Amino acid sequence: MDETARKVDILWEQMFPGAKVAKEINAPKPVKYFREKATGNLRDVQTANGRELFEKIGEEVTEAAMAYGEYIAVDADTDGKYSRDVGMELMDAAYAIYTALECLGFDERARNNLCREVYEKNRRRGYYGAL
Repeated sequence: MDETARKVDILWEQMFPGAKVAKEINAPKPVKYFREKATGNLRDVQTANGRELFEKIGEEVTEAAMAYGEYIAVDADTDGKYSRDVGMELMDAAYAIYTALECLGFDERARNNLCREVYEKNRRRGYYGAL
C-alpha cells in the first residue's frame, strides 16, 4: 500500500470509526447485465451497449434529482421516506457509474485507486475543509 493510500485509510477510519469493513463490503458492485456485454475495451463502451450504459447513468441521476425535488417539496420528512428515496436513487447512479468503470477495464483494485486519487485531488482543492 502506498503512502497516499495509507493516509486515506487512516482518514477514513478517523471519519467513520469502525467502518473500514463496511466500506469494503458495501462498495457498489458492477451490474452483471452491462458487465457481461463489455470487453474491457474503451471502444466497447462506444458501441450501442456502451451508449445504453451511459444513458442508464443519466436516467439514474435524473431519478435522483426528481426524488430530491419531492424531498424538498414536503413540509417534513418525519419518517425519512423522502430522504431514503433520494439515497436509493443516488446509490443506483453509483452502481451504474461503477459498472461503467469496470466496462472501461477498471477492476475493483483500479476503482479503489481512482477513488483515492480523486479524494487526494479534491483534498488538495480544499473540498473537505479541515479534517
